[in-house]
Amino acid sequence: MFSIRAIHPTVPLSLRPSRPQVALGIPVPGHWAELLERVVGRRVAEDWALRGRLVDADEARAAGALQAVVRAGEGSAAGPGVAAAPPWRRDRDACVAWCVARAAEALRHPDAGRAATKTVLRGDFAARWRDGCAEAAAAGWDLLCVPETRDTLGATLARLSGGTRRAKL
Repeated sequence: MFSIRAIHPTVPLSLRPSRPQVALGIPVPGHWAELLERVVGRRVAEDWALRGRLVDADEARAAGALQAVVRAGEGSAAGPGVAAAPPWRRDRDACVAWCVARAAEALRHPDAGRAATKTVLRGDFAARWRDGCAEAAAAGWDLLCVPETRDTLGATLARLSGGTRRAKL
């Protein structure tokens, strides 16, 4: 797998493990926190994860979380009818086209060299992630059973479904 990260500038980057879980009393899973730290550095990872906030595309790009902020019209043509497509579709297609072009560049290199390089860069991290999945899942389940977390989740679900209870979010 080749990792390519691009986004349109109007889409906030939601660090899925930190938003909204942190606001609900659920910590960022260790492997996600480690991955975030590897990508953006400790200071930025702590800021984003501990505050559980949405990050705009330009901030995410500046921190290294994205390789590009792709605006409509950038990247390759997305095919017939693109100009008539709604803006969100043109933006999505521009991001997809940009990512496909970057992947094609990477795939021009021999598989063996690319795979060996990825193992050097990511092998230890991938093994820790794989080996810790069951423990992380169990810990996450335990956290969902904490009364305060359960109550906050219940209030959030009620609010989202039109109920009257207010969550802490």
